[in-house]
Amino acid sequence: MKSTLLPVQILLSIFSPPLRQRFVDNAIWEKDFPEMRWTMSPEDKRECHQRFKDLRDPEAHRALIGLTLDQRLNRLGYPVQRINVTTEDGYILGLYRIPFSPKSPLVEGVVKKAVILQHGLLANGFALFGLGILLADSGFDVYIANSRGNSYSQGHINPDMTLDNWKYWDFSFHEMGIFDIPAVIETVTDITKQQSMYFVGISMGATLLAVMLAERPEYNPRIATAFLLGPSIYLGHTALYIQPFLNFYISNTLVAGRLDPEIETHLLFGSSPAHLCSNEKYACVTTSTKAYIHLLQLMKTNKFCQFNYGFGAINKLRYGRSSPPCYDMHNISSPLLVFWGANDVFAKPQDIAKMVSKIPKNALKECIKVDSKHFTHLDFAIAKDSYILVYKRIIDVMLNATYG
Repeated sequence: MKSTLLPVQILLSIFSPPLRQRFVDNAIWEKDFPEMRWTMSPEDKRECHQRFKDLRDPEAHRALIGLTLDQRLNRLGYPVQRINVTTEDGYILGLYRIPFSPKSPLVEGVVKKAVILQHGLLANGFALFGLGILLADSGFDVYIANSRGNSYSQGHINPDMTLDNWKYWDFSFHEMGIFDIPAVIETVTDITKQQSMYFVGISMGATLLAVMLAERPEYNPRIATAFLLGPSIYLGHTALYIQPFLNFYISNTLVAGRLDPEIETHLLFGSSPAHLCSNEKYACVTTSTKAYIHLLQLMKTNKFCQFNYGFGAINKLRYGRSSPPCYDMHNISSPLLVFWGANDVFAKPQDIAKMVSKIPKNALKECIKVDSKHFTHLDFAIAKDSYILVYKRIIDVMLNATYG
């Protein structure tokens, strides 16, 4: 049953004009930034292939089908601790800690550096499950975050804020950025006493970090180095098929302000989800309709701004102006490494170039084109060679404390 309390049809009217032409020669990006690439030596690739083989044993994976995040980690022999994190606005998030691994046990007097892993808008902590294991094996104290509204983070301190209450779903990625990420950081600091930590954000997970650093710049020193994988910040060149699908599903399947994960699976993988690997059954999860609408606004405007309520009067009440303010990327000072794929339909090279132009030069440390012409948006999470192409570089930078 559709909610009558949200003006969804009115809000969707904002998005009817077609997006701008998106096909621009990708060579422009490579020509302008030839030094911002990273490749691996043959020796590194051989080592990566062996590690990949150890981690991705088919028999071991079949035994993990249908398990939750903590069950899967336990089955593989990794300790896991669920920590309930309460945000400033009352949401209760599930944070999963891997304090050590069978390959990197606790050693008295040795402090493991903390790493936060943040999934994107359509996912939960499963999206960075593999990277979490690799980081734990490499000697890090790993914290897998889960944003409000997904299957691991559906609590609230107010008992009236249930999943059937549209008010529960009255959030976009803005609230995830200004409330969820700071709450996770403070929790990790309380546990580890570390004042700074590493951060890996995939897709909208990177967007959440950018929102926090822009809106709450006091958190910049708390990020030792951030790794942004396929960051969805500027979206003006995003594939054109996504907008009409989201328009249709948001307007026809709205339930209490949220979208069902089966819809998200259809959008991302097509009309035959049965063909998906059953090991990835948690790939898509529930989130708010408002977050999707905010995403569409970024696609339409190619600006990185706060949520547009569609009426100047409402915006004026919320922001003190008729249009929503844009996030000030100049407030970002944390060291950033950006990874992007040439075949990514969500984070197009042209939009990555625009994002790079907005980030202060002292903050952007590396902008790396993944060394595969077929690398797509989802490959950052599920590609068989993600360790070879992306994760190895992340781990090396952390182990060497290259930028902090």
